[in-house]
Amino acid sequence: MSHSRCHVLILDGDPATLLSLQQIFENAGFDTTITWDEGEARQLLKQESFDVLLVGDHSQIKAVPILRELSVEGGSLACFILQGATKTDIELFRELGVVDVIPKRDPVKVLEQVKAHCAGEAFRATTSVGTTDAA
Repeated sequence: MSHSRCHVLILDGDPATLLSLQQIFENAGFDTTITWDEGEARQLLKQESFDVLLVGDHSQIKAVPILRELSVEGGSLACFILQGATKTDIELFRELGVVDVIPKRDPVKVLEQVKAHCAGEAFRATTSVGTTDAA
């Protein structure tokens, strides 16, 4: 799949980071949606088809419940965590299907990782989370 057809959802609590990543991904030809609200991210995942989910600092964004919902649904959405994580966090994220943990302070690396992932995909993901509101 061409990365220009990849639909990326970015969830981060920092509006400046969101806008910066949105600009970087849109300039690279990605279809990009941003939100700083976990509830809105869940709704978007239910309503739209995304290929990649980028989750900001997991100490601020409660990524694990969202990842658990995605894992239960068994979808093919690729998730990247964009902030530092402990070894224990990384093991849990891997179990929940996270592709990689990337420092968001390096947006070029974030873009390169997502480009590489999208270039290697031969399908269009159609992932949605369930209707439960797990905390």
